[in-house]
Amino acid sequence: MEPIISTAGKAWPPWPELMPGHRPVLVAPADPTRPTPSTEGWRGPEDHNPQPEEDHPEKDHPEENRPEENRPEEGWSEEGWSALFDGRHLTVRRPCGTPWYDGPLTATREWTRAARTHHTLLIVTGHFTTAFDFPPAAATGQLLTLTIPIRLTDSR
Repeated sequence: MEPIISTAGKAWPPWPELMPGHRPVLVAPADPTRPTPSTEGWRGPEDHNPQPEEDHPEKDHPEENRPEENRPEEGWSEEGWSALFDGRHLTVRRPCGTPWYDGPLTATREWTRAARTHHTLLIVTGHFTTAFDFPPAAATGQLLTLTIPIRLTDSR
């Protein structure tokens, strides 16, 4: 009989999560077959360098004083990436067109609705291979993120 949880030296497959605000997330443990080059839009903690406290002009008027390139936009996603989900199978393609992930995804109805509503998918990966490794990786700033467009299709 196989154990219910087995890592046997390889990473767990990606799994779906929902962020507050019902934003769909794909948590993808590190895997050498899934590269994360910064040139393709992957962001880590070093990409979010806050200015010293006294240098925050946006404190009084947050949006009007924030540089244009630092303003988050609703529905923003990294150029060239795409995701297609049919209710059972997820394909995430890199800007060059090659699959970054192409496999099954056991998503809840709520997650699927969230993806349909927001049309974007946040992918979180980093130095973890199981759900048990995720909290320490997050606590030590070893996560990378990427936001991409997602399209849903009917599997029937």
